[in-house]
Amino acid sequence: GGGLGAVALILALVGAAWNNLAASETVVRLDDATPERLQEAFFGGAPWLVLCADSRRALTGDGQLRETFMEAALLLDESLRSRSAVMNCSAPLPSGKTVYERLRLNATKAPVLFLAMGGDRPVQLEPKLLKRPSPPKPKKGAKKSAAPAQPVRGADLGKPLEKAVKQAFMRRYALQELKDTKSLRSRCIERRACALFLGHGGPNQQVKNLVQHARRGSPLLRWAYVDVSAFKLDAEEELMGGGGKHNPHALRLVVLSDKRFKTFPGVATQGSEKDMRYFLREWGAAAPDRDAMQPLAKLPALSRRSKGKRDGGASGAGQSAAKSRAADSTASRRPGPRARATNKAAAAAAAA
Repeated sequence: GGGLGAVALILALVGAAWNNLAASETVVRLDDATPERLQEAFFGGAPWLVLCADSRRALTGDGQLRETFMEAALLLDESLRSRSAVMNCSAPLPSGKTVYERLRLNATKAPVLFLAMGGDRPVQLEPKLLKRPSPPKPKKGAKKSAAPAQPVRGADLGKPLEKAVKQAFMRRYALQELKDTKSLRSRCIERRACALFLGHGGPNQQVKNLVQHARRGSPLLRWAYVDVSAFKLDAEEELMGGGGKHNPHALRLVVLSDKRFKTFPGVATQGSEKDMRYFLREWGAAAPDRDAMQPLAKLPALSRRSKGKRDGGASGAGQSAAKSRAADSTASRRPGPRARATNKAAAAAAAA
């Protein structure tokens, strides 16, 4: 009887939460969602903040959604354009598994709150983020006030949760600078999809702008960068389409997915940010079509170039130019015929 009573209480509280949702357009209910809708929410790429309404302390005592969650949902809708949802994670999915089992969530770490984004396994957030924030402490050295500290209200209630979600979002979509084969494979090739930039020196503003603006339109992508003046990518020619026709000093872009690749068509010239954004949108539209991508002959390796092979020294022409400059510099320091004669006479006089 106790078990059935507990289940009935949970269902009653979840039902009250649904009534709370009726007035909200920001938070949606996923309990009655189709399998396709759930797949989109959990693995579609766009960020979704989901609260398991059946988990302990997920709701208030009278079965309402917590203000911290509602306010954070409003803030995230504006700042990240993310979606927020609630659902009964104990209910079986069409596969027969619960959400806890399917997403490998820790049900004892309650209330259960998770962030799905980028097509990756969802990130479970700390339960304390749903607690009502404490009033800010007075600054050190400030005069004590007789009035009690005002409680946190309105949008400020959701700011700690919004901050945690935005930090997780920035970590997921950060541009990774790759420096060895291990990082190339773990952070790019072995991921669901990766946009890899090949440039000279560190990432320039064009690359940073592209990543910042394209991550919402291409949410499944991870972002990586290789400085080819300092590191050698042994499959560089293959990734650029072969033939050695590309400009080695231009910023280049290739998308890798499932051990296949597709190269930005403007690799022979300095592609504009607008052109590269169009290429990424084009790739996103064709991503399910494996015929649009070429299989890798082998997994690429990345190694540091020796000092003599960096920058211009990586080519024969660069090495010749460097030798010529060194020879000219040496010649400019050698004394001419008149100076040598003067030096010889001075040496003879000193010996006498």
